[in-house]
Amino acid sequence: MPERMEPVKCPKCGKDMTYIQPCHLRCMSCGAEYDCSDKGVLW
Repeated sequence: MPERMEPVKCPKCGKDMTYIQPCHLRCMSCGAEYDCSDKGVLW
């Protein structure tokens, strides 16, 4: 994960999401995943 990326809250459960790649996030709590196609809409 690149340094100093802003934490992103999961829209489903509200927990912090984990960056897998700069444009790919996964919530370790509920399993939600978001990628570049979701950027701007969900985070």
